[in-house]
Amino acid sequence: TMVTWTNNDHFTHSVQFLDGGLPGTPMIMDPGASATFVFDRPGVFHYQCHLHPQNMQGTVTVGP
Repeated sequence: TMVTWTNNDHFTHSVQFLDGGLPGTPMIMDPGASATFVFDRPGVFHYQCHLHPQNMQGTVTVGP
């Protein structure tokens, strides 16, 4: 499953997975940039912007 995040803000943001075992994070996105991650297994994956963790968090759920 492929997921793409796009930064439509005026500030730099990131995607940092919190569940461990997922390489390639944090993925840094300058304003206007995108980041794509391919999940190779089912599960629930929690992430945050490591620059703004207090108010930028999310979850990706990948089904079997």
